[in-house]
Amino acid sequence: MRMYLPLALVLALFVQCRPAEAQEKNAVGLTLAYPASVGLLWPVSITCALRPEISGSLRSNDSTVTSGTGQVSSGGSSDNRALGGGLSVLFYVRKWEDLRVYVTPRFAYTRSTSTSDTSDYVASDYLVSGSVGFEYSLGRRFGIFAEIGVSYDRQTSSNNVAGTGVTAGSVLDTTISTTGPRSGIGAIFRF
Repeated sequence: MRMYLPLALVLALFVQCRPAEAQEKNAVGLTLAYPASVGLLWPVSITCALRPEISGSLRSNDSTVTSGTGQVSSGGSSDNRALGGGLSVLFYVRKWEDLRVYVTPRFAYTRSTSTSDTSDYVASDYLVSGSVGFEYSLGRRFGIFAEIGVSYDRQTSSNNVAGTGVTAGSVLDTTISTTGPRSGIGAIFRF
C-alpha cells in the first residue's frame, strides 16, 4: 500500500498542470546541481516541470600505520560506494521576464555500501522535502536556479562487524530520522 501512495500523489499533481500553449522550443535541459547531482529538466506544461536526478560516488581508502620505531604496517583498507536518485516536481507560480518562481516537492533515495577489513556497512536513505525555488534564464540555452526549504530524512543502516573483540560477529542496525533545512543551487543547459 505504501508504494501506491507516492504514485497516486504524483498523478494527482499532474492533473493540476495546464497543457503548454506557447511553450518555447528547446526547453528540455540538463541540470548540474549542488549537492552533487546530474539531472534533466523536462517541462510537462507551462506551469509544471519534472526534474529527475542521479548522484553517486566511489571511494577507496588505504591506510598505513607508522610505529614509534619507524616500522610501517598496513592500517587497513575500505571501499565506499553510493548511488542515489531523486525526483522533483516544479510548479511555477510567478514569472517576471526571465525570472520564474516555483514550489517543489522532492523525493530522493540513496543506497550506500562500505566494505572494509573489519565490517560491511549498508545504508538506505529516504529524503522528502518541500522547497521554494528561483529559476533565472541568462540566455536561450543557459539558466541558473536556487532553492531553499525543509526536509525530512530517514536513514536505516546495518553494520556487520567482523574481526576480533567484544562486537565481533554482531550486526548493528540503526535508524536515524532528521528534519531540517535544505538548500541547493545549480545550472541548466537547454537543448
